Amino acid sequence: MVVYNLYIFSRTGQCLFYREWLRRQQTNMTQDEEFKLMNGFIYSVKSFVQRLSPTDFKDGFLSYKTNCYKLHYYETLTGLKFILNTDNNVGNIRDILHQLYSTIYVNYILKNPRSSASDISMSSIREASHAGSWYESDGNCLDQQLSTWLTEANGSTNSRLKARAIIAPHAGYTYSGPTAAYAYKSIDPTDIDRVFLLGPSHHYSLNTCALTNHAFYETPLYNIKIDTQISGELHKTGLFSLMNKQQDSDEHSLEMHLPYIAKVFEKKGKDFRLIPILVGSLDSSKLEKYGQLLAPYLCDPRNLFVISSDFCHWGRRFSYTPHNPEDGEIWQYIEKLDHKGMELIEKLSLPEFHSYLRSTDNTICGRYPISLLLATIEQSKKVVPSSQLPKFSMQFVKYAQSSRVKKANDSSVSYASAVLTLVG
Repeated sequence: MVVYNLYIFSRTGQCLFYREWLRRQQTNMTQDEEFKLMNGFIYSVKSFVQRLSPTDFKDGFLSYKTNCYKLHYYETLTGLKFILNTDNNVGNIRDILHQLYSTIYVNYILKNPRSSASDISMSSIREASHAGSWYESDGNCLDQQLSTWLTEANGSTNSRLKARAIIAPHAGYTYSGPTAAYAYKSIDPTDIDRVFLLGPSHHYSLNTCALTNHAFYETPLYNIKIDTQISGELHKTGLFSLMNKQQDSDEHSLEMHLPYIAKVFEKKGKDFRLIPILVGSLDSSKLEKYGQLLAPYLCDPRNLFVISSDFCHWGRRFSYTPHNPEDGEIWQYIEKLDHKGMELIEKLSLPEFHSYLRSTDNTICGRYPISLLLATIEQSKKVVPSSQLPKFSMQFVKYAQSSRVKKANDSSVSYASAVLTLVG
């Protein structure tokens, strides 16, 4: 193999490492030939990098061939980017780039005090972009607020439940914070090592599931560590894309659960890891595949699943205004509509839940994360040995609406909390 150039970029686009090998010494090129090749190479690198997208590749690797050379691109889960320029006869390039990652990045960049490794560390933290607007940005105020809601939920029956998974809302805390507390109150963090957080995509089209590129998620309480090992294992399956920085920052369905997760796991000394998963519009076939993949994790008592979802969005601004006067006022119709869907979720029946969604078009924004949980429970019967297969039970423990709609010009969003536990 002939290596021409190697670039290493941070997530912020800063060049951390560059080396060029003289092509004339390797290929007997003339100076003019090398100059033309270099110009073509620079043009190709620019066009190559500009068209990169997390949805373009499945394992962080891309290869681009020209008449004279190949460009190879590898991006790690932390966002570190390698661009290697070689001849056309190269083989085993994935192994080579993995080796470069371990030898050059670890041994050179991290040990070089003048390197920009600190930029990588900072870029690997997802900032709490909705703090200060959707919830308190002051850690002390937020902690007091969460404590109050959790205490108020303490007397409920679900406070005696031991959750293996929960469903909870993701609206602004003024609206949904008290409802979410009823789900989070059921969590005993003592034996939980990992939290799988599944939320819907509100801002961009997605027909797969996507993982974060970050190593930490910031909250006003403390930063939560991402389980990069499990995320890496999931990414290697080829079923997951990667969120870019903007997509990750914009999405609130994941972030709105972070303060509650951080608060609950204070009891464990903050000793846990998070696996955030953005769930796209999954058809039945994809739900089955992802369910098979996640089933062993759900059946592992060291893992907790958090499903992010609001329920009915009613009003003209949501383009959803059904009402049957026989059901009473509009808010009563909405409540009946939501509870019908909640009953089917409690039955753990994915087919019936899908039939309900088709017949009602209820605007449950987390329909796909909820469906994936139900699919995972169903697939666990196929992929987990019967001797290790837990028996699950789902129970909704709290329901609320942002307002009681009485007129067609009004609007509301529904919030519900549920707890998945073991039977017996």
